[in-house]
Amino acid sequence: VRAALDHCLGKLPDADRALVADRYERGLRVTQMAERLREKAATVRVRLFRIRQALRRCVEALLSKGGAT
Repeated sequence: VRAALDHCLGKLPDADRALVADRYERGLRVTQMAERLREKAATVRVRLFRIRQALRRCVEALLSKGGAT
């Protein structure tokens, strides 16, 4: 599963990958991210939600094909 996730993260646009890194690797709060991006917190939450959906679909597709494990 980790290899599939890494593969799918690599396919994300740079801006989306940076959001994921800020939230899950650096542990920034959504409000902190919103301030840095000069966006509303709700906008950042929606962007993260859509990124997670895309990652989930990508990982599930790879795993169903027996691709990355």
